[in-house]
Amino acid sequence: MRMSRLKSVTLTLLLVATLIAPISANVGASGPKSMVDFTIEDISIGNSSVVAFQWDQPDGTQKDYFLKSSVLPIQVTFKQAGSSLQDTSATGYIEVWHPVGVKVAEWNYSLSLSGGETVVHEAVWTAEAAHSQLDDNGTLSGGYIIKGVVDAGIAEGDTSNDVTEQHVPIAIFFDDMERGACGDNDNSGSSDCINNPGYYSPTFASVGLDGNDQTDGYGPWQMDNSSS
Repeated sequence: MRMSRLKSVTLTLLLVATLIAPISANVGASGPKSMVDFTIEDISIGNSSVVAFQWDQPDGTQKDYFLKSSVLPIQVTFKQAGSSLQDTSATGYIEVWHPVGVKVAEWNYSLSLSGGETVVHEAVWTAEAAHSQLDDNGTLSGGYIIKGVVDAGIAEGDTSNDVTEQHVPIAIFFDDMERGACGDNDNSGSSDCINNPGYYSPTFASVGLDGNDQTDGYGPWQMDNSSS
């Protein structure tokens, strides 16, 4: 009788452990993992055909920017980061906002994802106006706001990660002459620019001089750009 009771207790404990195991698998350091948790995994602007210009920031980093009238591909990666094995429906959005708070473009997509799955959707937007901010110290910021948004309705409990945004500065105009890229126009074997200034530092001279300090006919620019 005692042996049968021990067997019954053992079987009961095994059954309870089996039921708890799937639940424990979904518990992380921050608590239980939601069954449904849609989020924006990534926003990417441009591609191999539409490459961003890069502005050198004072802190040594680079900031991507584009030009007015550029046709920009925008890719947003939507993810169901929850643990559900069943497909869950949601609606994904790609939005473009002007900094003053006006929505200028929107696209929506029907999503159906199970836990861990992702999907990428792309929209194409033409930057018809310029907007950016350049601080006194040379830091580029501002621009239009690209948002990835997802809405799963009542199926999702935590909506705190349903919106991700990225700022994209849009410049009015770009001219190679403004970059200050100096060459060896007089074939002297060295740069024509004193102290070899870098990009975005135009250098002027009253006249162009060759290696023998004779005027070479290049005019007031110490560097030449045949396309300008």
